[in-house]
Amino acid sequence: MIKKSFTKISLVGLGNVLGSAFNLIFLTMVARQLSVIDFGRYALLTSVLLAVSKLTDFGVNSVYVAKSISEDNKNLSSQ
Repeated sequence: MIKKSFTKISLVGLGNVLGSAFNLIFLTMVARQLSVIDFGRYALLTSVLLAVSKLTDFGVNSVYVAKSISEDNKNLSSQ
């Protein structure tokens, strides 16, 4: 069970690192193509959309993950 958990955590971590690397490359390409004013507008829009998505989430994702983990533990203990 610990090995399975470690594997899942490692995959999530790797996905986060790769996602961050792609975001950095994308942001660099956008910054080179846009003027300073347009890049500022892009950054503002991105920030507002991210804030709205975090506010509308209400922690549902965390609750789902915790519930799925507890259900997996119940299934493992009943076997």
